[in-house]
Amino acid sequence: MAERTVQVLKEKCRGCGACVTQCPERAFSLDTDCETNKKLVNIEAARCTGCGKCIPYCRYGALIFRGE
Repeated sequence: MAERTVQVLKEKCRGCGACVTQCPERAFSLDTDCETNKKLVNIEAARCTGCGKCIPYCRYGALIFRGE
C-alpha cells in the first residue's frame, strides 16, 4: 500500500505560494520557469508526511492526496 502524500496538479497551480508557507515539513518550494517566467510549486515527496495542512489553503484546488 502506498504511503499518503500530497500531489501538486501543475495544470491548476497558479504559483501563489500559500502551500509553501503552510507546510510544517517544508516539503514545498517555489521556483520560476525560465522559459515562461511562470511560478511553479514543487513538492519533495520524501519530506511530505501527508498531513494535508496545506490543502485548505490552496484557492485553486491544485493540491490532492495521493496514496492511502
